[in-house]
Amino acid sequence: MMQSIKRSQEQEPRNFFIASHARKLHPEATSFSPAGTTVRTNSSHAGSPTQPGFLERVISLEHRQDTTDGQLEHIRDVQASMARTLSELMAAGGLVTPENEMLYKFQAPLPHSEQRSSDAAAQSEKGDMTPAPHLKVPARTATTGTASLEKANAVPDPKCDAVTVGVKTGTTSLPPHLRKINSNGVTGKADTQPNAISVRPAPESTPPPESCGSIDPDVPLPSVEDPYLVRSSQGWVPTAILSFPPLPSDELSSIPPLTETRTFSFDYLKQEFGGTFWSPGLKYIPPSAGVCFLPTRSYYVLDATVEPYLPRAPGQHGAKLTAFFNSNPAEVYGPEAECSFENVPMFVCCTPWSQGKDRRYVYFGNYSQTRWSDKLDYDRLVEHVPHNVKQYWAKELSAVGRAEWVTEALKNHFFPKPAYEGLMPLTRGEDSEEDVEKREKKVERDVREYVEILKEWDKDAILRTKLIKEDFILGAFERADADDPPALRLWWEYLQCVKYDHRFYNTLVTLQERYDKGGARY
Repeated sequence: MMQSIKRSQEQEPRNFFIASHARKLHPEATSFSPAGTTVRTNSSHAGSPTQPGFLERVISLEHRQDTTDGQLEHIRDVQASMARTLSELMAAGGLVTPENEMLYKFQAPLPHSEQRSSDAAAQSEKGDMTPAPHLKVPARTATTGTASLEKANAVPDPKCDAVTVGVKTGTTSLPPHLRKINSNGVTGKADTQPNAISVRPAPESTPPPESCGSIDPDVPLPSVEDPYLVRSSQGWVPTAILSFPPLPSDELSSIPPLTETRTFSFDYLKQEFGGTFWSPGLKYIPPSAGVCFLPTRSYYVLDATVEPYLPRAPGQHGAKLTAFFNSNPAEVYGPEAECSFENVPMFVCCTPWSQGKDRRYVYFGNYSQTRWSDKLDYDRLVEHVPHNVKQYWAKELSAVGRAEWVTEALKNHFFPKPAYEGLMPLTRGEDSEEDVEKREKKVERDVREYVEILKEWDKDAILRTKLIKEDFILGAFERADADDPPALRLWWEYLQCVKYDHRFYNTLVTLQERYDKGGARY
């Protein structure tokens, strides 16, 4: 009897505890039956309170609720601290940068493994209430929705994704007040998690094209990694240059060293020689200018920043690039033009030989074009021509004040004139006189039609050529050779050094000293 009373006293607190938690689980539960009989009410219960393992489930859920409440309270405190820090930075005129981003790092809750240890210790104080394996709730992952962990840790797209924050084993987005706006103005989605550990910047990635949509093949993409810097072989030069014989060693050794080389300003060269740019980098002195100091009536004035294959030092060989060729001066001025592309003096600026001397020019020697030009193919143009050189040519060819011969060359290249497809006249004696006359009438008719076609073509081509912009030229560099409108390729102009004229160089130095004493600025 005493044992029965004692058992009943021990069971009463246990039954009361279960009943109270049963009401928590179902607010409409009105009574509890310790004998296991179901009390009929208007509402239905989720299950019998005497189900095996029910007490363990209740204790586990209660503990998880307490843990979640504590973590939420911790996050509220951290958010308030971040807001105060951000307000102080904004008031002081500061910005959120990678340098001060560490200010937003905070002390995180215990790792999941340590939390489980503390949970076990707390449960051991109440008794061994560890849930059975089939009742354990799997730990929540850091990813949201149905996203996988692999997707959560993927490199974000600056155009379409957000800057991420580390959360246990995955990542999630920064809250709005901590987002860093990227260059495209995209901040990303707001997706916060209560188990944040630390703020970390998004990994560096190659910027995407301006649009995530379709790409126009005629519009060049921004140059992020110049293939010239990525794939070009170090020290590569056109093969033809390697076939030129070098200057004699005694002549090379007589060239002034870098520290003793005198340089010349563009104004001085213009004042001394005169002339106009006949083709890119080549100045020509027309016969109307009178007696010329230069026997070839021409000289090179080149910029090494846009000519990467010029000679590396005076007396060496090299090559320059060009898009189109002008006609020979003799075709314009007649035989008295006396222009020659052999033994032409060359002056180059922006080289190591003129460092620290602004854009002053160095005399490199006299050069001849002993080999006809070769056209670069697409691979050479991409891998061995820097992007800034292409930009230079795009700017020069699309300039409003470009030379007339350049405009004509652009028109004929991009908008070639239509071919004549009419009849051709017959030779006398091949057919009868009557057939020849009929044929000639048809030929005249076809020629008149072709002339009208040429007039329309010329009018349209001139207008379209005037509308050429830099983007069009850059796109032409990227197009295929068989495209329409056609692609644009550059040409090599090979420069073989044939002489370093010391007498000519010393004369220029003397004349420049007199030019300086005259008080003129250059």
